[in-house]
Amino acid sequence: MAVKPKIRYSTVTLAELGPQLPIGIESNGQIGKQLSELPWKMKHEKELGAMRAKNQGISVAQFTSMVLATLYKRMGPHDFEPMDFNARRIHISQAFMADVYYAYVWLRRQSIGNVCDMKLRCPNCTNQFDFAADLNTVEVRVPQPVEPVKDDKQPVGLPNMNWTYKLQDPFELRNKTVTELLLGPARWYAMEAVKGQMNTGEAKYAIINGSIHKVGGHDQQLVLADHELDEMSKRDLEQITAEIDANALGPDMSIKDVCPRCNRDFELPIDWGFDSFFGISSR
Repeated sequence: MAVKPKIRYSTVTLAELGPQLPIGIESNGQIGKQLSELPWKMKHEKELGAMRAKNQGISVAQFTSMVLATLYKRMGPHDFEPMDFNARRIHISQAFMADVYYAYVWLRRQSIGNVCDMKLRCPNCTNQFDFAADLNTVEVRVPQPVEPVKDDKQPVGLPNMNWTYKLQDPFELRNKTVTELLLGPARWYAMEAVKGQMNTGEAKYAIINGSIHKVGGHDQQLVLADHELDEMSKRDLEQITAEIDANALGPDMSIKDVCPRCNRDFELPIDWGFDSFFGISSR
Protein backbone atom coordinates (compact mmCIF):
# COMPACT_ATOMS: atom_id res chain seq x y z
CA MET A 1 0.00 0.00 0.00
CA ALA A 2 1.37 3.40 -0.99
CA VAL A 3 2.26 5.75 1.85
CA LYS A 4 0.40 9.07 1.72
CA PRO A 5 2.46 12.26 2.21
CA LYS A 6 1.97 13.97 5.56
CA ILE A 7 3.32 17.37 4.52
CA ARG A 8 1.98 19.73 1.86
CA TYR A 9 4.07 20.26 -1.25
CA SER A 10 3.72 21.14 -4.91
CA THR A 11 5.73 19.68 -7.80
CA VAL A 12 7.52 21.80 -10.40
CA THR A 13 10.30 21.10 -12.89
CA LEU A 14 13.89 22.24 -12.50
CA ALA A 15 13.42 24.58 -15.47
CA GLU A 16 10.37 26.15 -13.80
CA LEU A 17 12.02 26.61 -10.40
CA GLY A 18 15.27 27.98 -11.83
CA PRO A 19 18.11 29.38 -9.69
CA GLN A 20 16.48 29.12 -6.29
CA LEU A 21 16.47 26.55 -3.53
CA PRO A 22 13.31 24.46 -3.12
CA ILE A 23 13.15 24.94 0.67
CA GLY A 24 15.56 27.75 1.41
CA ILE A 25 17.78 28.81 4.29
CA GLU A 26 16.37 30.72 7.24
CA SER A 27 18.28 33.76 8.50
CA ASN A 28 16.88 36.37 10.90
CA GLY A 29 13.35 35.10 10.34
CA GLN A 30 13.54 35.44 6.57
CA ILE A 31 14.00 32.68 3.98
CA GLY A 32 16.75 33.06 1.38
CA LYS A 33 16.50 30.92 -1.76
CA GLN A 34 18.75 32.58 -4.34
CA LEU A 35 21.41 30.54 -6.14
CA SER A 36 24.28 32.14 -8.01
CA GLU A 37 27.19 30.12 -9.40
CA LEU A 38 30.57 31.02 -10.85
CA PRO A 39 31.47 30.20 -14.47
CA TRP A 40 33.30 26.85 -14.23
CA LYS A 41 36.86 27.46 -15.44
CA MET A 42 39.98 25.34 -15.78
CA LYS A 43 41.32 26.86 -12.56
CA HIS A 44 38.35 25.41 -10.69
CA GLU A 45 38.95 22.00 -12.29
CA LYS A 46 42.55 22.10 -11.04
CA GLU A 47 41.42 23.23 -7.59
CA LEU A 48 38.91 20.39 -7.26
CA GLY A 49 41.46 17.87 -8.55
CA ALA A 50 43.93 18.98 -5.90
CA MET A 51 41.25 18.63 -3.20
CA ARG A 52 40.48 15.07 -4.26
CA ALA A 53 44.15 14.14 -4.27
CA LYS A 54 44.59 15.61 -0.79
CA ASN A 55 41.42 14.03 0.63
CA GLN A 56 41.62 10.41 -0.52
CA GLY A 57 38.73 8.25 0.64
CA ILE A 58 36.20 11.01 1.31
CA SER A 59 32.57 10.22 0.60
CA VAL A 60 30.52 11.43 -2.35
CA ALA A 61 28.56 13.67 0.03
CA GLN A 62 31.70 15.28 1.44
CA PHE A 63 33.13 15.97 -2.00
CA THR A 64 29.76 17.35 -3.12
CA SER A 65 30.10 19.97 -0.37
CA MET A 66 33.56 20.87 -1.65
CA VAL A 67 32.28 21.25 -5.21
CA LEU A 68 29.46 23.56 -4.13
CA ALA A 69 31.73 25.57 -1.83
CA THR A 70 34.10 26.11 -4.77
CA LEU A 71 31.60 26.95 -7.52
CA TYR A 72 28.82 28.90 -5.79
CA LYS A 73 29.08 32.57 -4.92
CA ARG A 74 25.68 32.69 -3.20
CA MET A 75 23.40 30.11 -1.59
CA GLY A 76 20.23 31.53 -0.07
CA PRO A 77 21.08 34.41 2.28
CA HIS A 78 24.80 33.53 2.34
CA ASP A 79 27.23 35.53 0.22
CA PHE A 80 30.11 33.09 -0.22
CA GLU A 81 32.53 35.47 -1.93
CA PRO A 82 33.94 37.14 1.22
CA MET A 83 33.95 33.84 3.17
CA ASP A 84 36.79 31.40 3.49
CA PHE A 85 36.32 27.85 2.22
CA ASN A 86 35.60 26.28 5.61
CA ALA A 87 32.87 28.82 6.40
CA ARG A 88 31.18 28.03 3.10
CA ARG A 89 31.31 24.31 3.85
CA ILE A 90 29.70 24.83 7.26
CA HIS A 91 26.76 26.66 5.68
CA ILE A 92 26.36 23.89 3.10
CA SER A 93 26.48 21.20 5.79
CA GLN A 94 23.69 22.94 7.70
CA ALA A 95 21.46 23.30 4.62
CA PHE A 96 18.60 20.91 3.97
CA MET A 97 19.49 17.79 2.00
CA ALA A 98 16.86 18.74 -0.59
CA ASP A 99 18.53 22.11 -1.18
CA VAL A 100 22.03 20.65 -1.52
CA TYR A 101 20.87 18.06 -4.07
CA TYR A 102 19.10 20.80 -6.01
CA ALA A 103 22.14 23.10 -5.98
CA TYR A 104 24.24 20.19 -7.28
CA VAL A 105 21.86 19.38 -10.16
CA TRP A 106 21.47 23.08 -11.00
CA LEU A 107 25.25 23.48 -11.13
CA ARG A 108 25.49 20.56 -13.59
CA ARG A 109 22.80 22.11 -15.76
CA GLN A 110 24.46 25.53 -15.75
CA SER A 111 28.04 24.36 -16.24
CA ILE A 112 27.62 21.62 -18.88
CA GLY A 113 24.01 21.77 -20.09
CA ASN A 114 20.63 20.22 -19.47
CA VAL A 115 21.24 17.00 -21.46
CA CYS A 116 22.95 14.30 -19.43
CA ASP A 117 23.95 11.24 -21.49
CA MET A 118 24.29 8.03 -19.52
CA LYS A 119 24.30 4.26 -19.91
CA LEU A 120 21.50 2.42 -18.15
CA ARG A 121 20.80 -1.24 -17.52
CA CYS A 122 17.17 -2.34 -17.35
CA PRO A 123 16.50 -3.99 -13.95
CA ASN A 124 13.92 -6.27 -15.60
CA CYS A 125 15.75 -7.76 -18.62
CA THR A 126 19.35 -6.48 -17.98
CA ASN A 127 19.39 -4.76 -21.38
CA GLN A 128 22.05 -2.01 -21.45
CA PHE A 129 21.25 1.09 -23.50
CA ASP A 130 22.10 4.76 -23.93
CA PHE A 131 19.79 7.28 -22.33
CA ALA A 132 19.70 11.08 -22.68
CA ALA A 133 18.24 12.60 -19.53
CA ASP A 134 16.93 16.15 -19.75
CA LEU A 135 17.69 17.84 -16.43
CA ASN A 136 15.17 20.57 -17.24
CA THR A 137 12.41 18.00 -16.72
CA VAL A 138 13.63 16.80 -13.29
CA GLU A 139 10.66 17.01 -10.92
CA VAL A 140 11.23 19.06 -7.78
CA ARG A 141 9.02 18.94 -4.70
CA VAL A 142 8.63 22.36 -3.09
CA PRO A 143 6.93 22.79 0.31
CA GLN A 144 3.81 24.88 0.16
CA PRO A 145 4.44 28.24 1.81
CA VAL A 146 3.04 29.41 5.10
CA GLU A 147 -0.13 31.48 4.95
CA PRO A 148 0.51 35.08 3.77
CA VAL A 149 0.97 37.61 6.56
CA LYS A 150 -0.99 40.84 6.70
CA ASP A 151 1.87 42.88 8.11
CA ASP A 152 4.66 43.16 5.53
CA LYS A 153 7.17 43.69 8.35
CA GLN A 154 6.35 40.38 10.00
CA PRO A 155 9.09 37.83 9.21
CA VAL A 156 8.03 34.75 7.29
CA GLY A 157 9.62 31.49 8.46
CA LEU A 158 9.81 28.00 7.04
CA PRO A 159 6.55 26.12 6.44
CA ASN A 160 5.70 23.20 8.69
CA MET A 161 7.53 20.19 7.25
CA ASN A 162 7.43 17.86 10.27
CA TRP A 163 5.20 14.91 11.10
CA THR A 164 4.87 12.43 13.97
CA TYR A 165 5.61 8.74 13.52
CA LYS A 166 4.25 6.37 16.17
CA LEU A 167 6.52 3.36 16.58
CA GLN A 168 4.95 -0.06 16.10
CA ASP A 169 7.67 -1.57 18.29
CA PRO A 170 8.76 0.89 21.02
CA PHE A 171 12.36 0.55 22.20
CA GLU A 172 14.54 1.78 25.03
CA LEU A 173 16.79 4.78 24.54
CA ARG A 174 18.77 6.35 27.39
CA ASN A 175 16.61 4.65 30.04
CA LYS A 176 13.32 5.80 28.52
CA THR A 177 10.84 4.02 26.27
CA VAL A 178 10.58 5.66 22.87
CA THR A 179 7.05 5.46 21.46
CA GLU A 180 7.13 8.15 18.75
CA LEU A 181 9.48 10.25 16.66
CA LEU A 182 9.09 13.72 15.20
CA LEU A 183 10.35 13.47 11.62
CA GLY A 184 11.17 16.11 9.02
CA PRO A 185 13.63 17.05 6.25
CA ALA A 186 17.22 16.06 6.98
CA ARG A 187 20.19 18.40 6.91
CA TRP A 188 23.17 17.67 4.68
CA TYR A 189 25.55 16.98 7.57
CA ALA A 190 23.68 13.70 8.13
CA MET A 191 25.00 12.48 4.77
CA GLU A 192 28.47 13.94 5.30
CA ALA A 193 28.80 12.05 8.58
CA VAL A 194 28.94 8.70 6.76
CA LYS A 195 32.58 7.93 6.07
CA GLY A 196 33.84 6.43 2.83
CA GLN A 197 31.44 4.67 0.45
CA MET A 198 27.99 4.11 1.96
CA ASN A 199 26.34 0.71 1.89
CA THR A 200 22.54 0.46 1.84
CA GLY A 201 22.20 0.04 5.60
CA GLU A 202 24.43 3.02 6.36
CA ALA A 203 22.55 5.19 3.88
CA LYS A 204 19.21 4.29 5.49
CA TYR A 205 20.61 5.01 8.94
CA ALA A 206 22.06 8.38 7.87
CA ILE A 207 18.80 9.58 6.34
CA ILE A 208 16.63 8.31 9.22
CA ASN A 209 18.94 9.73 11.88
CA GLY A 210 19.10 13.05 10.05
CA SER A 211 15.29 13.12 9.71
CA ILE A 212 14.65 12.68 13.45
CA HIS A 213 13.93 16.10 14.91
CA LYS A 214 12.76 14.92 18.33
CA VAL A 215 12.53 11.63 20.20
CA GLY A 216 9.28 11.03 22.07
CA GLY A 217 9.87 10.54 25.79
CA HIS A 218 12.77 12.98 25.84
CA ASP A 219 12.06 16.67 26.39
CA GLN A 220 15.01 17.95 24.41
CA GLN A 221 16.19 17.25 20.90
CA LEU A 222 18.85 14.54 21.02
CA VAL A 223 21.98 14.12 18.96
CA LEU A 224 21.97 10.36 18.48
CA ALA A 225 25.13 8.28 18.46
CA ASP A 226 25.70 5.73 15.70
CA HIS A 227 24.47 2.79 17.78
CA GLU A 228 21.38 4.34 19.38
CA LEU A 229 18.92 3.28 16.69
CA ASP A 230 20.23 -0.30 16.64
CA GLU A 231 17.18 -1.56 18.55
CA MET A 232 14.68 -0.14 16.08
CA SER A 233 12.69 -2.99 14.53
CA LYS A 234 12.81 -3.89 10.85
CA ARG A 235 9.08 -3.11 10.65
CA ASP A 236 9.59 0.44 11.89
CA LEU A 237 12.76 0.86 9.83
CA GLU A 238 10.93 0.09 6.59
CA GLN A 239 7.84 2.12 7.47
CA ILE A 240 9.90 5.18 8.44
CA THR A 241 11.94 4.85 5.24
CA ALA A 242 8.71 4.72 3.21
CA GLU A 243 7.33 7.80 4.98
CA ILE A 244 10.55 9.73 4.46
CA ASP A 245 10.43 8.84 0.75
CA ALA A 246 6.77 9.91 0.52
CA ASN A 247 7.57 13.25 2.17
CA ALA A 248 10.92 13.84 0.47
CA LEU A 249 11.41 17.38 -0.85
CA GLY A 250 13.77 18.66 -3.54
CA PRO A 251 14.71 17.03 -6.85
CA ASP A 252 13.67 13.49 -7.73
CA MET A 253 17.10 11.86 -8.12
CA SER A 254 15.79 8.96 -10.19
CA ILE A 255 15.04 8.11 -13.82
CA LYS A 256 11.65 6.67 -14.74
CA ASP A 257 11.09 5.38 -18.26
CA VAL A 258 10.30 2.31 -20.39
CA CYS A 259 12.95 -0.19 -21.49
CA PRO A 260 13.36 -0.14 -25.30
CA ARG A 261 13.75 -3.96 -25.36
CA CYS A 262 11.20 -5.39 -22.93
CA ASN A 263 8.83 -2.39 -22.85
CA ARG A 264 8.52 -2.60 -19.08
CA ASP A 265 8.61 0.40 -16.79
CA PHE A 266 11.76 0.93 -14.77
CA GLU A 267 13.04 3.33 -12.14
CA LEU A 268 16.77 3.77 -11.55
CA PRO A 269 18.75 6.17 -9.34
CA ILE A 270 20.76 8.89 -11.05
CA ASP A 271 24.48 8.30 -10.66
CA TRP A 272 25.41 11.63 -9.10
CA GLY A 273 29.05 10.76 -8.42
CA PHE A 274 31.29 13.61 -9.57
CA ASP A 275 33.06 11.77 -12.40
CA SER A 276 29.90 10.42 -14.00
CA PHE A 277 27.69 13.46 -13.41
CA PHE A 278 30.20 16.13 -14.42
CA GLY A 279 32.54 14.06 -16.61
CA ILE A 280 32.90 13.62 -20.37
CA SER A 281 30.50 10.67 -20.39
CA SER A 282 27.73 13.00 -19.20
CA ARG A 283 28.12 15.42 -22.11
